[in-house]
Amino acid sequence: MDAATEMVNLLLRPEYLETGTAEERAKRIGDIVTAPFGDGPAAPDTDVRAAEMVCAALWARHAAGVEQEMSKAEVSSRPETLDLTKRVVLTRWHLQLLVEELPIVNSQPLEPGDSAASKVPSDALQSGGGPAEAARLRLEGLMRRYEQNPRRVGDIWGRRKTTALGVRFARQAADGLAPGPGRGAMFKRIAIAVPLFVAVAAWLSRGAFLIAWNALVGLVLLPRLRPTARLTIGAVSFVLSVIFWLNFVRRKPPRSRKPGIAFRQWGSGLLFVGFLAAGIVGTWQHGWIVRPPDHFRAAWPWSGLSHRGGVFWPSVVVAGATILAVVCLWIWAKPWAILVGAAVAGAFMGAWDVLGAWRHSADPSSLQRTVAAFGSMWFPAIGLALAFTWAAVGGHPEDRPGPPEGSG
Repeated sequence: MDAATEMVNLLLRPEYLETGTAEERAKRIGDIVTAPFGDGPAAPDTDVRAAEMVCAALWARHAAGVEQEMSKAEVSSRPETLDLTKRVVLTRWHLQLLVEELPIVNSQPLEPGDSAASKVPSDALQSGGGPAEAARLRLEGLMRRYEQNPRRVGDIWGRRKTTALGVRFARQAADGLAPGPGRGAMFKRIAIAVPLFVAVAAWLSRGAFLIAWNALVGLVLLPRLRPTARLTIGAVSFVLSVIFWLNFVRRKPPRSRKPGIAFRQWGSGLLFVGFLAAGIVGTWQHGWIVRPPDHFRAAWPWSGLSHRGGVFWPSVVVAGATILAVVCLWIWAKPWAILVGAAVAGAFMGAWDVLGAWRHSADPSSLQRTVAAFGSMWFPAIGLALAFTWAAVGGHPEDRPGPPEGSG
């Protein structure tokens, strides 16, 4: 439709008009506006026939005005002289594109691999108000059905394939901003991709992002903070999560609700509240498994199972929260990539939690003792974030088919 607009603005200029009287030129414009959309007259009781009838009524209403513009064009070369003529011709072309392309668009699946959309029958030509009015009402119904068809970004938020497309776009953007081979270019691409991937996850995966964020904040971060910082960060996270949930997770319009949508919306809300509550309130309860692991001394090698009372189960919570976060944040990836990433990240974070609780004796000298000296959970968290970004930038783990061959 944009191309049709530009063509009309380009061709319908006073200096380009053919010779002849104003009446003759207006008649040629009328022939264009009222010409059949196909090789012959359209079948009755169809959208095409309704559009042809609207075009005929449009020309009957504005024929005199177009002829007046043609007369003015003989003495004026300003483009605005043919404003009405352009609008009439453009309406005709837009209506033809509408009735020819819209049924095809409405019948297409929302995403590749989805079942085809159900075909909604067109409204029959109505008799009230005359044929032209009935045709106009029919076209309004056609456009209304298109507006009600799930085609907006908001209607496909939270879908794996949509988020995968966003990840692919973010990777291409990072490649474009930091092109070239070498480690330096790769480090730049990773630095650019980190905020882009976070934005894609928040904007497209919605409820999954909300669950992942609060699983890490509520079950991993808050229990390892001092009480003042725990309450402050927990309150800020709660407020931001509520705002995010109200504006994004529950934003889907009622017309496109499907079975299970409400369950997922409220389920994600209850989960994020539960995770934050466990991190804030549960850490004051003795024996609560979200509490940081108790410090212990033992000669290496040792087994985490031998310290299950105060070390093993808190570390299992950390590993479980990490696995859940990876699954939610990488919901767009191929299943094998999700499984491998979740297993590696969960095992790494859980093991680091156990190792950070170990107060080694003076006799062993090993890699474990060195790593245990850096007990902060920020080290594995940042390292895993960079590693996952590198995997997404350097590979193609998204679960979405690539562009067809020859499409450029």
